[in-house]
Formats: sequence, C-alpha cells, structure tokens
Amino acid sequence: MHIVVYGAGAVGCFLGGSLHAEGHLVTLIGRAQTKDAINAQQGLRLSDYIGRDLLIPHIRFETSEAVLAEADVVIIAVKCLAMEQVSERLLHFCRPGTRVICLQNGIGSNHFLTRQQHDLIVLNLIVSFTVTQYGHAHVHRSSSGALHLETPQHLATIAESLSEQQLDIRIEDNIESVRWARLQLSLNNAINALSGLPLRDQLQQRDYRRILASAMQELLHVSDAQAIRLAQITPIPARWIPPFLKQPDWLFRHSANWLVEVDPIASSAMQADLNRGKMTEVLYLNGAVVEAGEKLGIATPVNRALCRLVGEAEAGLRKPGLSAEQILDEIA
Repeated sequence: MHIVVYGAGAVGCFLGGSLHAEGHLVTLIGRAQTKDAINAQQGLRLSDYIGRDLLIPHIRFETSEAVLAEADVVIIAVKCLAMEQVSERLLHFCRPGTRVICLQNGIGSNHFLTRQQHDLIVLNLIVSFTVTQYGHAHVHRSSSGALHLETPQHLATIAESLSEQQLDIRIEDNIESVRWARLQLSLNNAINALSGLPLRDQLQQRDYRRILASAMQELLHVSDAQAIRLAQITPIPARWIPPFLKQPDWLFRHSANWLVEVDPIASSAMQADLNRGKMTEVLYLNGAVVEAGEKLGIATPVNRALCRLVGEAEAGLRKPGLSAEQILDEIA
C-alpha cells in the first residue's frame, strides 16, 4: 500500500513519519526547503511530550503532485484555506477508488472535495493533539489527545500501524459530533495567537480562560440549536469544559494536566501562522460558529470579535501580544 501525504507540514510529517516507521511505503508532498532540510539531517525527526525521539531515515519526498497518481491512500494534511485547490489536483491525478483521508480541523473546508462528482473514497480523520514544527525537518507532538477515525474497514491497517506508534486511536460512529467537539477546543487557537504566549502560560491565566469559556458557550448554543451532540474527546464532557475553565488559577493549575497535557513551549498553529505572516484558519474555526449563529439567529459576539482581531493581525493592523483585558475590551 502506497500512502501519499499531501502537505508536509507539522501534522503531515508526524503521521507520515509514524507510518513510515511501521514499514509502510510513504511519500510526502511538500516544499523544496522541507525536502532539503530532511536530506541534510539524513531523515525526519519525530519527538513528543512523553519523551519519544526518533530519526526516520529514507522517507521519500516529492515536490510534484504527479505522485498522487501512484497513491492507494492520500492523507490530506494541508490547511483549510488550500482545500479548494487541493481538491482540483486530487481529481486530476488520483485513480478511481483512491482512499482520501481528510485531516482538516474546523467546519466547511471538506465541502470542496465531497461536493464534487468523483470516484474517490473520502474519509475523515480528526487529530485532537497538537503538533509543533521546529525548523523544517523536526516535528514534535506537544500535547495529549487522540486520532479519531471513521469507517474502520477502509483504515484498519493504518489505524493498527499508528497504534503501534503509541498513538491513541478511536473509531467513531458519528464523525461530525467529534468534529464539533474538536472545534470547541480549537476556539482557543485564536486567543492563543492573539496573546503571543505559549499555550500553557496562556491557559494558566484565568481571564484568557474566561474568554475561551464564553467562546465555547456560544458554540454549545449553536450546536444545541442544530441538534448536534458533541462527542466526549477529553476526560470530561464538552458541556463541563466552560465551567472547568472558570476555576481560580490555583485550582486550574492543580487539575489542568488531568484535562490535557501540554508541553511548556507549545503554541497553536494559528500563532505560528501569524508569526510567519500567513493567513490563518480562523474563519473555519471561530468563524464557523459565527456563520452558524447567523443562520440560526444566535448571537456570537465573542467568536465574532476574535475573528475580527485575528483578521486585523493578519493584515498587519494589530500585533499579537494582547492581554486578556485588551481582548475583553474588544468584545464588550
């Protein structure tokens, strides 16, 4: 089985490297600078917050999308913003019956592929942990979390291999309930990006957590109105997370690792995008809550403000490094 990972960023390299370590034929598609960096250190380095550190040698890397024609399975690990273009390339190159696994976080980006008339088998895999990229040839799993898969008969071999790499694999009957539960957690990406702080430092400040709890509560109102019951992907149910976040700092710090383990230096991918001057996925995350709220007549002022603030940062009109008080002032 030939697995092609389309998008050799942090998550794509981590999953592709893990599958290569289990003996699969894996090809990464990405930029020349990543290929050069991997060649320079004679392999792709994988590490994680529990102490694993591996160098994965001899992994195939291509910069041309033509290799998609060889794939039995394609793992799409690009940003939501790239999905329209990627969908066109998949339909052009892939053979009928190719299994295409979409990793995109947020709501709406997969529609570019699923609404097309094609002979591809489109599946979903939701990643509920954080992967950080250090340079171009080192990826680091920086938080706890699982891989949530649908349709196990199509992904059984891949699931077994990833499980051998000490990853928590969960087979889901209702992938949309998992997608919305993952979105609830991802609403913090915008807050973290605007703060400019490592995730752990940001989450240890109650006022930032109060903003996150309010953004999450808006999502819960929207999901309730759509009769979407959020899956439980953390040790506590989704509905309990907002009040948990509002605890005093001393109590939260005592219990936070029980909810999710995070490296001290980890930050969100959205923060990395802002630091590199790239467009973010905020419209597929907080923006998805705003859009759903507009359709349902539900106010979402917190998520709307976060979208605006991130948009201003993308445009260079505002620098990251906002205090919680500054964000709260913009919401009021």
